[in-house]
Amino acid sequence: MIPVTDAALYTDALTQLSAYAASVPNHKGRLTQVFLALKFYGAKIPGLAAEPGIPVGLLQDMVDRLYLKVSMPDARSVLSLFSGNYMPRTGVTPTRNGGPANNWRNNFDIQKGVGCYAGAAELSDPAFLEASRLDCPHLLPAKPGSLARAKCALHLEGEYRREDHPKWLQIRPGGSRRVFAVVDLSNTSNFTRYIAPGGRRIPAVPLVAAMYFDADAGAVTAGRTEIDMADFQADFNMTAAEFAAYFDDDPANIYNDRLMRAHLTVGYARV
Repeated sequence: MIPVTDAALYTDALTQLSAYAASVPNHKGRLTQVFLALKFYGAKIPGLAAEPGIPVGLLQDMVDRLYLKVSMPDARSVLSLFSGNYMPRTGVTPTRNGGPANNWRNNFDIQKGVGCYAGAAELSDPAFLEASRLDCPHLLPAKPGSLARAKCALHLEGEYRREDHPKWLQIRPGGSRRVFAVVDLSNTSNFTRYIAPGGRRIPAVPLVAAMYFDADAGAVTAGRTEIDMADFQADFNMTAAEFAAYFDDDPANIYNDRLMRAHLTVGYARV
């Protein structure tokens, strides 16, 4: 079992996750955190066929809560998992001169996130999901061959920055009341190339130690002193095949191994 109340283990787990992220070219830490939240909340986030969608404010709060460390002050309590830093809770102003934090909104949009204005039929089509946004039939480019300042013909208010990100959320515009729905979360081909690019899967031992330490009391990640890999798999609504696509629980994995050598109390049954 992996002890999840050990502060030293937590600190070392963050070090290993940062080292892993640094070893993966163009690692997308924020998008990986969004993905983990989508899997964790599962059916609580409406799918493409569901009405209504989930409001952006509620979705942001849910993602915050998954990474919340309750012993930390609100101004620095939301863990940035792969850098070991902390963000303020959404809506909290961290300093007198700053504005309220808005942690995830851009990660849900087309600007630099995983949102897409396409309909349910297109977002259920693997060919559409896996295609570059540069090849989207709805793209209105500002410059040929570039996403910079491009717009979507389905909703002209938003525009891309330049990132060619995956399509994980359907954006349903409605002014200030826009809502979101999630694509098929069991479609590993739509996620693996971003979560485990080039087969570089996330080391499971430091991830579990980091996710469950000091967790929000309202989440299933809280209230335990130790967990096993099967608990993590169940809590994040993953089949064994999904787990294997995204995570590496091999004790020989360098980041798992480093943590286990430094903390001899860590043990687990592999998925």
